[in-house]
Amino acid sequence: MQECQEAHGCAGWIRKGKTWGRSACFLLLMVGMLAGIARPAGADEGDCLAEARLLTAEQFLEQAHKAQDYLQRLDTPVIEGEKTVREREIVVRVRGKKGRSATRTVVRKETHVALSRRITLAAYDECDGSLHAVAVRVPHPLPAHAAGNGRKAVPTFVFTRLTPGYEVSHEGGMGVARLKFSVSKDGRPLTVLAMKHPRIPSRYWRSGDPQLLDDTKAVVYSAYQPEYHRRPFTEDLVEAGVRRWLGDIRGALEGLKQSGARSFAFPEESLAQLWPPEVLLMLGTIEQADDGEFRADALRTAEAIAIEYAMNSEPFYYANSSADAIGPYQFTDNWKGSRPGTYSSIVRRCSDAQLISSFDRGARDLKNSIRAAVCLLDLELARMPDDALRLFREDYQVGAAYPIAAYNAGGRQSAKLYSELPPGDLPDAAQSLDLPVKAFKYRKVVVLKKKKKRARTRTHVHVYVNNETRYYLVKMFTAWDIVEDWMVLADAAAAKPPAAEDAPSREVDPACISVAAVDQKTPCGSSAQ
Repeated sequence: MQECQEAHGCAGWIRKGKTWGRSACFLLLMVGMLAGIARPAGADEGDCLAEARLLTAEQFLEQAHKAQDYLQRLDTPVIEGEKTVREREIVVRVRGKKGRSATRTVVRKETHVALSRRITLAAYDECDGSLHAVAVRVPHPLPAHAAGNGRKAVPTFVFTRLTPGYEVSHEGGMGVARLKFSVSKDGRPLTVLAMKHPRIPSRYWRSGDPQLLDDTKAVVYSAYQPEYHRRPFTEDLVEAGVRRWLGDIRGALEGLKQSGARSFAFPEESLAQLWPPEVLLMLGTIEQADDGEFRADALRTAEAIAIEYAMNSEPFYYANSSADAIGPYQFTDNWKGSRPGTYSSIVRRCSDAQLISSFDRGARDLKNSIRAAVCLLDLELARMPDDALRLFREDYQVGAAYPIAAYNAGGRQSAKLYSELPPGDLPDAAQSLDLPVKAFKYRKVVVLKKKKKRARTRTHVHVYVNNETRYYLVKMFTAWDIVEDWMVLADAAAAKPPAAEDAPSREVDPACISVAAVDQKTPCGSSAQ
């Protein structure tokens, strides 16, 4: 106890006439020990390698691509099945005495296969330059809980950490392009750069069919993580993503130009020249932006999308919505009998654009989906009256509201918007972001049947508001300012003179790749040790 007093200042209190008891000094000793445990291992600048720090966007993207390559080579399962035997009592009908029918309860054993996704995270340690592979297990399909009021059950994301020695926390999202995790080791945060997932076919999204064990392939993708915005070079990451995205948009428009496709709204003009790249930037942003996140911080949400374009060779290729929309521009293809779905209809009607006929491949391919988006917007614009076409000519940012509404909810919605918010009133509504609710209000006739001795039917008119499309247009008007800033950023970057020399590439030492929780005893992060 004397050592405790000397080490933690108890002797000083005694000199001041305040005597500490054994319990008080022991408590102080425990607090000191806990403070030492909570302190991040190797957090001091002197304990970390300067060359391991990610200080520029180029270094960050280089390390992300190395993490993707590493996960591609990593031979680990991405989906697993666990067989269990369950006993279930059932009542069967048997022949009794004198030929009479009887019932009997029997117990049957049933084999059940519980499926789970195995997701491997590649997390980079910016202190010693090591790359860590951390695995988690996620049940498939996800457990769902009833939302009440007749609404569909809402899935809940749960997971189990498989790799010991790491702290893993789910930060949001559920699918390949949305999933967010934070990882730390010994109290020190690691930077999640990529993940390895199973690519589950659309027909199995909500199914636990054991056939998945044979049909599922592995994919590697870098989803945006919140920590990417806490970097001094975040703006450079956004710039890199915007420049890459614009390059793909201009490449897709050039392909349309070469194909000779003409506009349906203005037949005398080329389809590629009528729709500027800004429209495609805006559309791709609001399609991938979560409504809640966009309301909270529109700029941050848009920048997160641009960062994914910088990090991935096929951005949002694996994006799937709850409405079965897929790809960067979120197309659907829900056939109704012999009536083709949206994507198939575009392929047929916009044949000059030479779109990929396969829905799954075409809607996920970035340049093809851009061309398909241009076709759909133009087809919907062509259905509008002359004054709506004139508004588009005068100010495409406002005039695009009608075809954008149809892009989200079909031609019926654009017609409804036009009737309640004509071209003369639309600019003021766009400026104030105050779109009248009546422009999105619908009446639906529902026939209710009562099960009684005499069947009776009752007609009920249900009024509902399409708030999804209403806020979709608010996102569009908000996103224009962001897109304009991006265009200025891209033009400024294009005007910069080329760098004198590229930054030296930093190879990751194989000894610095940790698949399990293994502390690195040797310095990592530099090719020259």
